[in-house]
Amino acid sequence: MPLDLKFDPITKDLVSDGKGSYVRTPNADTMLMHQMLCHYGDCWHDENLGSRLHDLKFLQADPAKLGAEEARRALKVLQARGRISDVEAKAEVPKGQPGRVNIVTSARDTSTGGIVAGTTKLGGS
Repeated sequence: MPLDLKFDPITKDLVSDGKGSYVRTPNADTMLMHQMLCHYGDCWHDENLGSRLHDLKFLQADPAKLGAEEARRALKVLQARGRISDVEAKAEVPKGQPGRVNIVTSARDTSTGGIVAGTTKLGGS
């Protein structure tokens, strides 16, 4: 069973174990977060990691449609590696907040069988 370093989903900081090291988790939530937030093609050891969700010009034509498609494409990389399955992604532009996109993803963690869910907010805080 793979173990990843655990990140706080709000601050994106590593979670300390209180003994000078960091908490490790068997869940794919950290991997899913990295896949969504890292820039596509920028990882030195694997150019398939990351997403183009930071590229607002890429999303400009239809943010909701293109955001959901890009999230699914990014998560298919993890699915092809057998880390997750049953990938779902939805994106919406919040009412009254043009230029922002919320992307909600979910997948089944193949190691634990649990559901891994995440929300990525683009275009502002």
